[in-house]
Amino acid sequence: MNEDLKEIFEYYCKYSKQLSQDELVSMLREIQEVCGGILTSEALQCVCNELGVKENYINTIIKFVPDIKTEKVLHRLFICGGVNCKSNNCGELHNYIRKQYNVSPGETCEKYGFSYNVCGCLKHCAYGPNIKWDGKVYSKVTREMLDRLIRKK
Repeated sequence: MNEDLKEIFEYYCKYSKQLSQDELVSMLREIQEVCGGILTSEALQCVCNELGVKENYINTIIKFVPDIKTEKVLHRLFICGGVNCKSNNCGELHNYIRKQYNVSPGETCEKYGFSYNVCGCLKHCAYGPNIKWDGKVYSKVTREMLDRLIRKK
């Protein structure tokens, strides 16, 4: 373990290894910065070992923090599951993602480095279907727009 990680662990685990979720997220952000902008699998393993938790626990928290990037999940895609988006062809986008990228809600597409989930209403109902990509909301989303985001075109 490098000295920067040791210093971060000493700071956050000074009094207890049972961190609140806010403390854990802050620590993960600092570690990501030390690792060059991506939370590496080695750093993630060090966090698990230091805190005595399973990797699934850390990954579950990371899923909901768009600015924490891992080697497997560089991006996060949420499709609005609100009633109005469903009536604005949101289902068509779901089917397209399943077929085109072979991923279902709650899963990760490792080939293109994104996690995929359905979320609650994104509050842009008149402009659906809506998605959130890395924390930014996009409206009137088409297959082509999705492809550009996912494939970085």
